[in-house]
Amino acid sequence: MAFSSAHVFLIILAAERGVELVISRRNEIHIKKLGGKEYGAAFTTLLVGFHVCWFFSFGMEAAARGANLLCSPKALILVFLLFQAWHYWCVLSLGRFWNIKIIALPGAELVRAGPYRFLKHPIYAVVLLEIFVYPALFGCWTTALIFGFSNILVLKKRIRQEETAWGI
Repeated sequence: MAFSSAHVFLIILAAERGVELVISRRNEIHIKKLGGKEYGAAFTTLLVGFHVCWFFSFGMEAAARGANLLCSPKALILVFLLFQAWHYWCVLSLGRFWNIKIIALPGAELVRAGPYRFLKHPIYAVVLLEIFVYPALFGCWTTALIFGFSNILVLKKRIRQEETAWGI
């Protein structure tokens, strides 16, 4: 098993997700101080585990296959930056309400700014793409297909929980 460009990419992506966890924790503290209530905590733990398994699977498959980038490095960077721009457009639009957990604040209005003007759950749309596209760009088709399709089921449940929590 060899270390590849896929592993460098995963390290960069893991660092970015670490930043998200810091933002999420800060926002969680803020919203809970205002009276926010958490919903679906057990499923959130499962969701985090799903993403950890995705990272592990992608890394292991890349090592086992000696994965090579199937596009130019410039194309990978462009895809990554587009997905990150979309992702952070969602995060910034939700502001202090963005979180990896479902924390609803009674009486708060739903955010209808940014990408939330066009889609109900735009951040889940980009995550759905990321889970499939990133491993596919390195030829890690097993991870792309298994986690890509599984993520559809995971997100369906997550969206139901979120909509119940927010009363929509």
